[in-house]
Amino acid sequence: MRYKFLILYIVCFLFGCSNLVDDIYRHTQDESDKEAQTAFFALSNIELNQEYIDKIKSDYRNDNSRRFLYEYLLSKRTQEEEFILSFIKNSEKNSSILLGNTSKWVSIANPTLELLSIYSTTNDDALKTLIKLALKSDGGNLSYISSNLRELHEINPERIENTVKDMKLNMEDILLLMEDE
Repeated sequence: MRYKFLILYIVCFLFGCSNLVDDIYRHTQDESDKEAQTAFFALSNIELNQEYIDKIKSDYRNDNSRRFLYEYLLSKRTQEEEFILSFIKNSEKNSSILLGNTSKWVSIANPTLELLSIYSTTNDDALKTLIKLALKSDGGNLSYISSNLRELHEINPERIENTVKDMKLNMEDILLLMEDE
């Protein structure tokens, strides 16, 4: 009798796990931005097979309302240049998502901001957006961005200074943002 329960448990567990991605992905289409963002963030952190990646790519091309979140998910999961560059390009006009906390995902910084920070280590457009976000943020977001900018400045001060100069900003103001608390 115990073996029957064990077999039933294993079968339910295995089939339940295979539906996990379906259950989460369904929430990307929720009317609630909170639920949808949470679903995108969760999907970016679990294993997705090629079938799901292809489905996400198809939906990305057909859904303009959440395009930025698709770009986030696809850039993180596929590391394809097309999605990375689109994510970086559209980051500036999606500052409300980058600086907001409108999901149920618990983290110090919004996952989209975390990914943009990673890309800022090698991409100047991502770095420019990160600097612009620093100028309009406060609290935890400012602390997170400032810490990233400070690390980048320690690694390559010339790059930061040239980027700030290209943006026609005052380097002293940016240095003040980067001060260790």
